[in-house]
Amino acid sequence: MSTATLEQNEAIVKMRKNKQETWVVFGPSSLVVEGQVTVTLKSGATTVKTVTGVGNVYDAGGEEHRYGYLEPQVSAPATSRASAAAVPAGAHDFMPDDFTPDEALPADLDDEIAWED
Repeated sequence: MSTATLEQNEAIVKMRKNKQETWVVFGPSSLVVEGQVTVTLKSGATTVKTVTGVGNVYDAGGEEHRYGYLEPQVSAPATSRASAAAVPAGAHDFMPDDFTPDEALPADLDDEIAWED
């Protein structure tokens, strides 16, 4: 990412949420095209997003603008304890049952640990 100084009337592409609460890019129709698009963030930094589809062109303040739709974010599949238990025992140095959640640790644990500076 790079930071750029923006002039008041410089045409830029911005990120915003649409009515469906998903992130889209928005800007002049000549800049919002399918493929790689440079987007200017609120901080002034820029990033490149992949636009997989574009909306209809419409007039916004005397200029032609449109939305660009981003590739869907794919989240990692959730793993359950059953699938974790199916991993061969030698594949890891520890088993999921060996962990103690942080909430189960004593409140005065910091007093028992000799922290090094």
